[in-house]
Amino acid sequence: MESVTRILETIDRADPDLVAVGRPWYVTAAKWTQTAADTFGTDRATVAGIVAALSPRLKWAQNRAAAVALLDTGRAPALAHNARRALAIMHGADPAEVLEPLEGGGDKLYGQKVAAFYRCLMDPWADAVAVDIWAARVAIPHAPKWHLDRHSRYTAAADAYRTAAGVLEWSPAETQAAAWVAVRGYAG
Repeated sequence: MESVTRILETIDRADPDLVAVGRPWYVTAAKWTQTAADTFGTDRATVAGIVAALSPRLKWAQNRAAAVALLDTGRAPALAHNARRALAIMHGADPAEVLEPLEGGGDKLYGQKVAAFYRCLMDPWADAVAVDIWAARVAIPHAPKWHLDRHSRYTAAADAYRTAAGVLEWSPAETQAAAWVAVRGYAG
């Protein structure tokens, strides 16, 4: 319950304007993916998958710019393995399969966070929670990145956001986004 309390307190103590920007973040991002899909003549799942695949280590503006570059030119200014995944999605691979966490080790953190980010972009009202290091720091005091490498730790943080969402009567994605923006101090 300590993690749930930390999430609720972070949101409660935050500037109300930041919470107002953060709470609908995934709805706004989902609308952007639809606009990009319409612009490039593809479907929203493809754009959401590309955005999610490219997202590690990119700010939101950089993430959108990289997705647009990939859709426009076939190249993205992103980490090579992320760009390869995004390119596979652009060429018709199922985003849910490409972004699924790897079994038996490997890049579990990438898979869990990125797969959840994709699900949040596709349905901001779903049960998915994208726990990056900033979301983890809200839920887990002094959480280093490696703290999320184990599935159980990631799941515990995501479950804390789901529980806090139930208290607030918000979606888990709204709760995570509001806390993320509150702790970061901006929505980008």
